[in-house]
Amino acid sequence: MSSPKPKREVLALFKEDEEFRHAVAGYIGLGDMRAGQLQLEEKQTRLWESQVCLEEAVAGLVDAQTRTEVTLQELTRQVGRLSPP
Repeated sequence: MSSPKPKREVLALFKEDEEFRHAVAGYIGLGDMRAGQLQLEEKQTRLWESQVCLEEAVAGLVDAQTRTEVTLQELTRQVGRLSPP
């Protein structure tokens, strides 16, 4: 079991020494992890934007389908009137 004194010294260094904090962060790869996190955030933002575009496109397709169905119903009625009894 390790002595509490070295732990306190290390914690004090973290608290008081910015250069030490940056060195430790570099050793454990925090910079790389942060860069990866930023990339993921950017990609997630692009995915959300793409999803919004797709939702708008689907809404447009639904509207077009509705108009097509109305037109088809009207044409069917008109053709029905043209048919001999």
